[in-house]
Amino acid sequence: MNFDGQNWNRNSPEQMREMVQLYFDQATIAKREAALNAERNLNLQSRLSTSEITNKRLLDILEGLEPKLIELLQKAAENEMVRIDATQEFKDAHDRLEYETKTLSKELSKVQKDANDFAANCRKLQHENIEKNSEITKMKNREDISEKELESLKLKYSNIVK
Repeated sequence: MNFDGQNWNRNSPEQMREMVQLYFDQATIAKREAALNAERNLNLQSRLSTSEITNKRLLDILEGLEPKLIELLQKAAENEMVRIDATQEFKDAHDRLEYETKTLSKELSKVQKDANDFAANCRKLQHENIEKNSEITKMKNREDISEKELESLKLKYSNIVK
């Protein structure tokens, strides 16, 4: 049944009762839906209020944390710069030590070569010294023999001259 206001007079009392009952039922359903919607709205508003309060608290906490976070990030950046500088100093020191090690190794090799050459020369000179000492000993022996012969000849000469 349809109520549009023009057919009201043409309906029987039974049809009108049904129509009124139908509208009453529709109104009751609409009223229940409105009550449910109102309850949902209140729940949503309550949730929204709770969310807004929580959001406000979180924003307040974040506002309090923001300077601390900035300070921590600045300290972290400073520490990172110190770490980078220390790493660079270590690398530079390592490079210097590596260069000095290579230089000293070259010098050590040269000194070892010179020492080996010197030792070889010393051995050669010791050998020559031994040979010269041997020659000197031989010459002293000849000198001693010559002196003895000279003494002997002097005695003979003196004996002859006498």
